[in-house]
Amino acid sequence: MPVQQPRATVLLVQSARGSRLLARYYDEERFTDERSKKHFEEQLHQLWRSAGSSEAAADSYWTAGLDPGTFAAVGSAAGLLGDNDVLVSDNFVILYRSGVDVCFLLVVSLAENEIVFSQVLSCLTNALGALIGELSELQILRNYETLLLVVDEVLDDSGAILEVDPTEVRERIAPVLPRVLNLSEQGFAEALNYAKTTLTRRLLK
Repeated sequence: MPVQQPRATVLLVQSARGSRLLARYYDEERFTDERSKKHFEEQLHQLWRSAGSSEAAADSYWTAGLDPGTFAAVGSAAGLLGDNDVLVSDNFVILYRSGVDVCFLLVVSLAENEIVFSQVLSCLTNALGALIGELSELQILRNYETLLLVVDEVLDDSGAILEVDPTEVRERIAPVLPRVLNLSEQGFAEALNYAKTTLTRRLLK
């Protein structure tokens, strides 16, 4: 019997307000439409914004029906998760890492190894941070193509792991960044200019 490759379920980058900056859903059978995705993202936002400790999370509805031993086992592994935090629901393990005003969330099934996927999340955030600086909403929007490149180096279209070494990711992406960053800055400037022009026209009406 072939060994099943570890796969992520969802990768999400949210702002502190809960808006979606990036979302990759790798299990389309579970999340069948935009409404179910939005509902799930609202729950995730409420979770990471309110979670102050593993003890608080353990009392929340996210762990309702889960064997307490399962939650304790995940919590006891926290020392192996680096700078990432971990919570569980009755269906998922949720690994997350906060930036300045954003949060990176990697959702996997309970059957997956959370330590392995914590390495994936660390790879993504460390590589991105090395390339764009602080992990803030503004920096991500200004360097959105870089975010997409990093994600595509770390996970494939099915959620399978491609890379867990942030140095490798950074070195593969860095050669194309001058061109990408120039396009990003140009696009950002054009978008800002369009917004100013549109606002001026509306005010003059």
